[in-house]
Amino acid sequence: MLDKPALDLSLMDPSVNPADDFFRYVNGRWLDQTDIPSDRERWGSFDELRKNTDANTLKVLQTAIASRQYGPQTDQGKAVLFFQTGMDVGNLKAQGVQPIQPLLDRVDQLRTIDDLIALLIDLKWSGSGPFVDFGVSPDLKNSSTYSIYVGTGDLGLPERDYYMRSDSTSEALRQKYVDHGNHVGILGQDLSMPLRRSPDTGFGNGEMAESLMTKEDRRNPYNQYHPMSMGELSALAPSINWNAYFRPYGVAGRNLSSVNPAYLKRVETLLRGQSGGKLERLSPMDYPESGDCVSGRRP
Repeated sequence: MLDKPALDLSLMDPSVNPADDFFRYVNGRWLDQTDIPSDRERWGSFDELRKNTDANTLKVLQTAIASRQYGPQTDQGKAVLFFQTGMDVGNLKAQGVQPIQPLLDRVDQLRTIDDLIALLIDLKWSGSGPFVDFGVSPDLKNSSTYSIYVGTGDLGLPERDYYMRSDSTSEALRQKYVDHGNHVGILGQDLSMPLRRSPDTGFGNGEMAESLMTKEDRRNPYNQYHPMSMGELSALAPSINWNAYFRPYGVAGRNLSSVNPAYLKRVETLLRGQSGGKLERLSPMDYPESGDCVSGRRP
């Protein structure tokens, strides 16, 4: 049996008219009695579920380790080895950046836009999507079919507003972000070559953030539904060879939908600004999401 009901009616606020504020009607008492934990940036039912699941998973692993009854060829044994490898801090420190050095070298050796596109293709296979990304989901206007959606790359800071706010706290945070990149040397890269860019602009993060939708605009699904042909996509960002980008995944030439055409136009502006199709020497932090990927923030 469940320790708690799946739907706890005591957390609702029946004093609120649902026609006036449905969110408050459903969550009112929970909001009044719940604080965001000090080690979290947000908190909700799914965050609580994740925390409980993590705790249960850790308990299962610790029990399996203590039992000493699972060999390395068993599923349980493999899970234990995977966990112990990740927790072996001494080994991780000893290896340093060596496991991902080939990726860092490749980023450092980017010279042309074609080099960048080839890297984006390979990163997509590993689950990363810097600059641009795509996925397949049910069509927003026809649930009987699937569509290819071309989306945006992630930012180094959590979201668009971190780059757009002009208050002193936000400006200080952006400067600390750049200082952090200079301090760590971007995972072992040359500390004598600091990131020479403004905290709120520069190739990738700040300039791309400006073209992203606000959280409020993204809540309207029709704002992220822009069907187009491959030719129309190429017209938005002709510097990217889209057929070459999609060909390894078997979807070259297919119709698709752009989540945010304005973002793709900004990508094109940035790429076109690179002299003669050549890329300036850039740090991995310049690449939305890729800097996070190589620093271990994303799997």
